[in-house]
Amino acid sequence: MANLLLGDVQRMYKLLNHKGYWSQVHAQNKKTNTKLDRYLLTGENDLIKWVKKYNGAADLYIGRNPRLDSGNVAGISCLSVDIDPIRYKNTASTIQMLAEAVRAGKYIRGQKQYAGGTLVSSGNGCHIYWPLEQFIPIKDPKEYQDQIKAWEEEIRQIVKEKFPNVTVDSIYDNPRLVKIIGTQATKGDSKLWRVSRFLSNPSGPRITKEFFQRTSNITTVKSEIEGKIDIVLRTTGLGRSVADFEIANYMFKGGASDADIYATLKNKGFKAPEREPEYTENIIKKIKERNKNRPQQNGFSKEIVPIEVFTPNQFGSYDEYIKERFTKTDPSLPTGIPTLDSLTNGLKKGNLWVVGSRTGVGKTSISITITENLLKQQKRILFFSTEMVKRDVLDRFLAIDGEISFFFLINGHLSTDQQQKYRASFERYKRKDLFICDKSQPKIGEVVEAISRIRPDVFVFDHIQRIANSTDKRYTELANFIIQLNDVCRNYDCAGIVNSQLNRVAAYESPGLHHLKECGTLEDEAHVAILLHRPDKQRPDFIIAEVAKHRNGPVGQFDLIRRDSCKLEEI
Repeated sequence: MANLLLGDVQRMYKLLNHKGYWSQVHAQNKKTNTKLDRYLLTGENDLIKWVKKYNGAADLYIGRNPRLDSGNVAGISCLSVDIDPIRYKNTASTIQMLAEAVRAGKYIRGQKQYAGGTLVSSGNGCHIYWPLEQFIPIKDPKEYQDQIKAWEEEIRQIVKEKFPNVTVDSIYDNPRLVKIIGTQATKGDSKLWRVSRFLSNPSGPRITKEFFQRTSNITTVKSEIEGKIDIVLRTTGLGRSVADFEIANYMFKGGASDADIYATLKNKGFKAPEREPEYTENIIKKIKERNKNRPQQNGFSKEIVPIEVFTPNQFGSYDEYIKERFTKTDPSLPTGIPTLDSLTNGLKKGNLWVVGSRTGVGKTSISITITENLLKQQKRILFFSTEMVKRDVLDRFLAIDGEISFFFLINGHLSTDQQQKYRASFERYKRKDLFICDKSQPKIGEVVEAISRIRPDVFVFDHIQRIANSTDKRYTELANFIIQLNDVCRNYDCAGIVNSQLNRVAAYESPGLHHLKECGTLEDEAHVAILLHRPDKQRPDFIIAEVAKHRNGPVGQFDLIRRDSCKLEEI
C-alpha cells in the first residue's frame, strides 16, 4: 500500500464535522485523468475503508461541507483556502516549492484576522481550514459564496504581496472537494513528503459564525459609518483628521483589512479625499502601533484566545478505550524486557521516557533493543542518532536480527553462513518501518518536522546533550528542547525515548535522577526515567537498570547483560 497516515484521515473527518450527514468522496488519478469512484458515504469507518481501497491509485477528495442524502449541500461547517506554488499545469511541486507554499500558509495563519486556522500540507501545496463552531444550514449551494469569494480575494492579495511565487486557488464554492489529509499524492514520485499531513494541531478552537461573516460585516461597518459620521462630527473638539482616525479605528477593530479602511476613508472620510495616500497609510500605521502596544491587565493581554476544556461526555471514544483497557492487558508498545514491561506496562503514546547512563554503559543499546522488539510487531519507529551515522545504526539492528557478532560484522570477518544471515536480515529490514535521522546537532524545529512527517508510533532521540545551540544559555535550551519533545508526544500521539548522559559524579557512586547531565527538566518532564550503571568494572557487559521514576506506577531494579550483538537481555 502507498504511504498512508490513517490518524490524519480520522483527524480530517473530525475537523470537517460531517457527523450526522453524508460526505461526498471522489477518487481521481491525476496522471491518467481517470475518475475511479465518486459517491456519498457516511461515518468515519466507511471513509477509512474507502481510503484504504484507493490510496496510491488516485488522489482522494472529500466534500468540504456535508451533504443531505439527496446529494445537496446541507450547510457550511468549514472554510478553507488552497495555497499552491506557481508551476506548469499537471506537474508536481519540488520540495522547495512545497516549502514556499507552507511558509505562505504560516504567514496567513499569523495574521490577527485569520488566527485559529489549521495548516496542512497537500503534498504539492498547503491548505488552511477554519472549522465553524456553529453549523450554518443553507438552502442554496451558492448561498454566502459572494462573501467567501471576497474573503478569499483578501487572502490572495496578502499572499501576492509577500510570496510572488505562490498563488491562492479559487475554492469559494460550497460543494468544493478538498484533499483528504493523510493520503498519498499521485502527482510526482512516491515520497513521504508527498503524503498530505497536518502541520498544526487540528484540535484547536473552532471559529464562530461571526468569523465566517467577517467579509459581509465589513460591508455592514461601511454602512454603519454613514450613520456615525454625524455623531463623530458632533463630538466636542473633534477635528476632521481625528474623525478619520476614529472611523479607521472602528473598522480595524471590526476586522477590516487595510484595503477596506483605505477605500472607506477615500469615499466617506472627512479629510482623506483632500490628502495624499500617505495620509491614510499613516492613520493605519498609527492604529496598528496603538493596538500592538495596548496595555496589559494582570500580566495578560486584553485579547486572550480561549483554550479548549472538556466534560466527560465530550471525551469521544473513551468507552472504547475503557473496553480495550480491560480486555487487552498486554502492553500495546512492549519493550521486550520482561521486568521493565511488568513495572511500566510498556511504552504509552503521549508519554516520554528518559534513559540516563555514563558514556558507553548502554543507553544506545537499550534503545536499539527496545526498538528492535517494536519493529517485530510492525510498529513505526523514527530513530534520531546524533553520534553515529545511519550505517552504524543499521549495523547494530542487523547484528541483533541476524544473531551475528557485531565485532565481526563491522570488520567484515563473517563466515559464508553469517553473510547469508546478514543479507537476509538486510532484506527484512528494507520492509520494516524504521526511519533513521543521523544529523549531528538537530534543532527542535527539525525534529518536530520529521516527527510530523513520519508519524511514528515511537521516536528515539540519542542523545539530548548533542542538540544544536543557538544561544549561550545552554540550560534554557535543553529545558525548552525536552519540554517540546514532551509536547510532541501528546500532539502527534506517539511515545518518545530520550537518551541522556549522566554527569561525572555518577561514575563514582550509584546514579540518581540528580545526576542527569546539565538539565533538571529531564527529570521533571519524564513519565519514566531509567538509569543504567555498571557496578563491576571487571564485568563490563553486566549492567544494572533502575526505573528511578515512574509517574503512574512502581519503581525497581533489574539486571541486564550485553550480548556480543549489542542487544541487552535481562538476566
